Amino acid sequence: MKEGLNYGIPEAVYHAFPAVSKSALWRFAKNPRKWYLTKDEPNAPTAAMTWGSLVDCLILQPHELPACFAVSPHADFRTKAAQEWRDSQTVPVVTLAQVEEARRAASAVTGHHFAGAMLQGAITQLSAVASGIEDVTGERFLGKCRLDVVPDPGGPFSDWIVDLKTTQSLSKIPATIAEFGYHVQAAWYLDMFNVASGQERARWGFIFQESEAPYEVAVVELDPDAIAKGREWYLKALSQWCQSHKTGNFPNPWDDEIKVVNLPKWAA
Repeated sequence: MKEGLNYGIPEAVYHAFPAVSKSALWRFAKNPRKWYLTKDEPNAPTAAMTWGSLVDCLILQPHELPACFAVSPHADFRTKAAQEWRDSQTVPVVTLAQVEEARRAASAVTGHHFAGAMLQGAITQLSAVASGIEDVTGERFLGKCRLDVVPDPGGPFSDWIVDLKTTQSLSKIPATIAEFGYHVQAAWYLDMFNVASGQERARWGFIFQESEAPYEVAVVELDPDAIAKGREWYLKALSQWCQSHKTGNFPNPWDDEIKVVNLPKWAA
């Protein structure tokens, strides 16, 4: 990994690279002290995360399946031999039935008229690294992002960056974007990519897919105003990030004062 665009970087190498990411900023901003005290603790993947990663792998880098997942030769893990095999694996374990079901989900994406066109000739799983000077603190920082889909610069989506997301319901897309800070991701990724590549892509798309059969797909574009709000959020969080790393002070937002709380509006 180096500044600029990095091709063919394994996911584990990307995550180990020491630079600030959107996901780190998102956790940090909620409680800098808690982030600092827990930043080195491994995060066990949930079943939903494993499913999403499996589908992403089959869509974006199917040749990487053997390196990213251990496909179980056992029907279940009730026997001692099966449990020993499972516990010896260093990557997420999935069953053959899960892989076949994930192939169905992946086919729904690649066969979609908009999603398929975005993927045609695109660069996938591209890692970008860029440095900058934070305005308020004057501190230099190194940022990174891993882009799912960078559409063909000669195609109809040449101004786009696209991200794959799984969701329980397509009807909740706006709420999901707000809850998980996907608008912040859009702003951060666009800016990181543009600095690292020298390009000026401005549009952000999501390929949302429901996590249960029949794996319905929705391709949406994020409103520029939402991207601007995401940029405003990450610039504020980045300033606090740089300040904390400069001073070694990672504040707990509950320490400064005794806060007055009330009932939520729905309860009142």
